[in-house]
Amino acid sequence: MSSATIDKRASRVGATLTALLLVAYAVSGLWPLIAVVVADYVVRVFTPYRAPLAVLAGEVTKVAGIGPAPMNKGPKIFAWRLGFIMAVASLALVPFSLTASIIVAIALVGFNLLDGVFNFCVGCAIYTYIVLPSFGPARAKAG
Repeated sequence: MSSATIDKRASRVGATLTALLLVAYAVSGLWPLIAVVVADYVVRVFTPYRAPLAVLAGEVTKVAGIGPAPMNKGPKIFAWRLGFIMAVASLALVPFSLTASIIVAIALVGFNLLDGVFNFCVGCAIYTYIVLPSFGPARAKAG
């Protein structure tokens, strides 16, 4: 687990925004869109800074008057790492097979929509019910 917290509601909006970018990529086939998603995940996973989509999601929730709901950041960090792997795989597939790249992106759309729209974070569930019990907090530390 992490000692840090994030706003669960802004995180859900961010997941929805990510899904929208991925759908735009799947529909258009414009590889810079998947590159933007990869870059956003790089900031989320590898830096202490808020990712651009997270900043935008925070502003959207503020403008909409949606109050924050704190949650532990650990499960989300694990989920973002899985998303990063999928986004990189999608980008890496572009020169070889646009169809395969889009299939991976659509799978990532599904995971982001489950989180953003239905409040079910698949990566968080994997972290909570498999990683954490198997490795314990010290070895499964995500942040």
